[in-house]
Order: sequence, then structure tokens, then C-alpha cells
Amino acid sequence: MIAAHSRVSNQRRQQIRLPRRSTGWPGRGGSNSFLPSGGVGFLLAEYERGEGRHVSVRGEKGQTLVEFALVLPILLLLVIGMLEFGRVLNAWLIVSNGAREGARYATVRASEAEVIARVKEACPTLDSDSLVVEVTGAQGPIGSPVAVRVESAIELVPLIGALFPENPFPVGAEAVMALE
Repeated sequence: MIAAHSRVSNQRRQQIRLPRRSTGWPGRGGSNSFLPSGGVGFLLAEYERGEGRHVSVRGEKGQTLVEFALVLPILLLLVIGMLEFGRVLNAWLIVSNGAREGARYATVRASEAEVIARVKEACPTLDSDSLVVEVTGAQGPIGSPVAVRVESAIELVPLIGALFPENPFPVGAEAVMALE
């Protein structure tokens, strides 16, 4: 008999309404504007009635799989594109640093061969055979400009490389400094 009284029927549970508590500052009043008029009890009753639960219809069972199959290639293309952009940006930063390092080295009266060797040392992650280094004005008078131009080519992944007319993708930088 006690067990029967401790159970609350679903119909009775739906009728239970808990009192609302204020969320405002103490002494200022306030209300739970984000809750319906029934407060927390209302939300409990809605959940137990099954409202909000998704019941799949017979024709919608494979819809999620089809949508995923349609979106996946686009998502993969975007992710691979971002990775390739990162690789090209990294190569440009390395080439730019190599040109700056070569120009700085050329300002102290180094020969062209020494400048080219210094640039190749400053670009260790790039293929040294694909680096093209041009040094101009290295043997001029003090105060004249010396320019070092470094170019390289980055081979793109075939999927992304097919979108660009130039593959390998050219990357280059130039640095100009005054001779000391």
C-alpha cells in the first residue's frame, strides 16, 4: 500500500507545477523570463510526455547518410586547401627570410657565391636545387643598394594543384639593403 502511494502517475506528474524562483537581484524582484509560465515543472512534464523526442519517419532513415555523403567532399576540399595554403605561406616565409639573410650578408662585402651559399643555409626545409638566387649590386660603392631575389617552387597536392594553372606554385621574395 505504501509503494502505491509513493508512485506518482504520469498524469499527476504532468499536472505538478513547481513554484518559480526569482533570478533578479535580492530585494529588487525579477522573474525567470526564459522559462514558460509553469517553471521547471512545466519542462519536466513536457519531457516526460515525449514532446521534443525525434521519431524517424520511414522515408527519412538514410537522409543523414546522404547529406553527409554530399557534404564530405566539399569539407575535405576545404581542409586540404587550408593545409596547402599553410604550406605555401610557410615556404614564402622561409624564402623571404632567406632573401633578407642574403641581403644582410651581402652588405658586408661578401661575394655572390658566398651570398648564394648563405641563402641556401637560411632555407633548410626547401629543396636547395629548386632555389633560384639572384644577387645584384654586391660589388658597388659603399651606400649603394644590394638586392637579393630568391625564388622557389612548391609542388601542390594533385587535388588542389589541378585548380591552379601553375603547378608547382612559384614563391619568391626580394630584399634590398645598402652596402656598408
